[in-house]
Amino acid sequence: MTILPPYSIAAARPEQYAAIGELLVQTYSALAGMPRVIDQPEYYARLRDVGARASNAAITVYVALSAAGDLLGSVDFIHSMDQYGSGGSATTVADAAGIRLLAVAEAYRGAGMGKRLTGVCIERAAAMGKSQVILHTTRAMATAWTMYERLGFVRSEDLDFMQGELQVYGFRLRLAHRQARLEEMPTVVSELQAMLRTLSPTLDETEYVFVSAPDRSGLERLSAFMRGFFVEEEGVTFIIPSEVARAHGLPDEPSLRRIVLNVHSSLEAVGLTARVSSALAGAGVPCNMVAAFHHDHVFVPQKMALHALEILRGIQGRAIQDDN
Repeated sequence: MTILPPYSIAAARPEQYAAIGELLVQTYSALAGMPRVIDQPEYYARLRDVGARASNAAITVYVALSAAGDLLGSVDFIHSMDQYGSGGSATTVADAAGIRLLAVAEAYRGAGMGKRLTGVCIERAAAMGKSQVILHTTRAMATAWTMYERLGFVRSEDLDFMQGELQVYGFRLRLAHRQARLEEMPTVVSELQAMLRTLSPTLDETEYVFVSAPDRSGLERLSAFMRGFFVEEEGVTFIIPSEVARAHGLPDEPSLRRIVLNVHSSLEAVGLTARVSSALAGAGVPCNMVAAFHHDHVFVPQKMALHALEILRGIQGRAIQDDN
């Protein structure tokens, strides 16, 4: 059984584009029933050109990396369907987001990484207020087909199209009916010692900044890059990459790094936030904790990120020793 190493998922960086493009070409061209590179060179050239897609403000290329920096997988999230780029009618669907070009490195297939990358896109679409998510697959992608159905996607023949001689099948997930996906989520952990034993902190490579606007429309142009937001009486706080803030003339300090606590902790769990924040505070590391549905996220000053990561790994190590 393949076991995923500690990992993080974030928007891809330019230095990662070439490796992602190569992963896509290798993955898709190796599938039985898919056209060969020699048969559809333009299609595979588009797969390889990750930079062109990432430069489109309506597309976010997500990459999954191990803590050691190994490429685990990638996926394209399209938050405006007119940029979806497929045949058929998908590009005309309103109030929808799209998922394309999911690929997982061969060594990590069967461990749930494809599901996690797809889940990031689903959650992103829900956060943006979309009513549905659209994707396509083929009979050659049998594993992905099964996964999509388990997540609640249903066949939509109105989205089907032909890519040369290849039949491509459309699927959609109505975000108001996501119970099937929720039933597939990992069992949550609520007991403190169990959470600490499985903390699995990983450091996101991206640097982030918290910026504010009077309302959501003030920073709507940045929605494709947003890691999260929170609505307060005084306005809306957005968490975006520092480089995006600089590119749009926004404050880019203080620069923060995100540490993901990969344990799937319950929202009703008691003690995890206190344990983490107190350990960091004791070492003089300020932190901002963000609790999401799946995981807790710890934002710490960029210059103290590696120190903070070691502190959190120490918490996990001591918890494991205490149980032995």
